[in-house]
Amino acid sequence: MARKGVNTKVEAANNRKAGSKAEKEQQKKAELEAKEDAKWAKGAKKNDKKELEAEKKAAALAKKLEKKKLLEEEEKTLSKSKAPKPNYTRKLVFTTEKIPTKKSNIPTSLFEEEELKKKTKPILTEKDIEKHPERRFKNALKEFEGRELKNFRAQYPGLRLSQLKEIMYKEFQKSPDNPFNQANVFAYNTSLEEVNRKLNGELEPAEEAKDDKDEDEKGDDEVKKESGQATSSATTAGTSISKPASKKAGSSY
Repeated sequence: MARKGVNTKVEAANNRKAGSKAEKEQQKKAELEAKEDAKWAKGAKKNDKKELEAEKKAAALAKKLEKKKLLEEEEKTLSKSKAPKPNYTRKLVFTTEKIPTKKSNIPTSLFEEEELKKKTKPILTEKDIEKHPERRFKNALKEFEGRELKNFRAQYPGLRLSQLKEIMYKEFQKSPDNPFNQANVFAYNTSLEEVNRKLNGELEPAEEAKDDKDEDEKGDDEVKKESGQATSSATTAGTSISKPASKKAGSSY
């Protein structure tokens, strides 16, 4: 039998199908390649940004270090050229003359100034001086008794109030609350200048003894005056009594 002939139309259609299929596959392949290329391009851009940032940071750090180094070098040069070294080759001149030294109360340091302030007591005024402590004695004793009565009752439970008051009075004689025991108490005739000199230790022992002697003499004079007044009053009283007696004696004769 003779072979049948090939249908040209069918063959052409098959060829077209195969060609279109190949084109589609090529398109898909091209699209995939384009996508991959885009991905790689993005990654490269990111890497480029990171590299640029790292380079910028490194450059800034290098600038800082360079500035710091320059400043240190400038400071070194300035410190070297600030002050010239002192010349120790000068001759020393010795003298045999004695330099007069005067004692002065001017402090040479802060420590001495503080010590001088501690030693020197503040200057008192007339208001600060107590010349009549006896005026405050009674009230001070009452305050002391009111404050210390409970303690003395606890110490001496079997004693009466009068006995406790006697004990408290003795204790009050030694108490700093006693006006006579306070530092600002002076004799009534002591001047303000003498008070401040005594407090600051400016009075010599001889001067203090002299002042005490003068005070004692003044006190003796006052006592003598008082005793003289008493004797004169007694004599006047005696004469006033004796006169009427003499009259009576004359009348009897």
